[in-house]
Amino acid sequence: MGKLLASDTFDDYLILEAVITKANTFTIDGRLNEEYLADLENEGESPAGRLQTWGKVRTFCFELVKGKTLPVYMKVVLQKSGEEADHYLNIVYDRKELRVVTGTSLRIFTLDKSIEREWDKSAEDLLKEFT
Repeated sequence: MGKLLASDTFDDYLILEAVITKANTFTIDGRLNEEYLADLENEGESPAGRLQTWGKVRTFCFELVKGKTLPVYMKVVLQKSGEEADHYLNIVYDRKELRVVTGTSLRIFTLDKSIEREWDKSAEDLLKEFT
């Protein structure tokens, strides 16, 4: 969780959703607000996609989590950006148990599971670096 919240390791990933439950439940929808985007574009800025990066909300999430007591529940769903945008990480902390589930959302139908296995192995290797 330290690598997720206190380092830039996942900052380039896109955030689909974050849910943090302590005394209250906070939910973050990673989709950018269209009205806000229009204002940015009028000012000459153009966001890369329609989802926010984890790096833009990570500090806010860290502020919600830090303190003497651990969250009761926390879920962060991240999507890789660029060519690997069909790869997902679902990170769930629930009452002292941490689970990371990988996922893919391919736009083509295939019986071959090599793409899913490759992503699972890549995510496993990344997570092993932190232990």
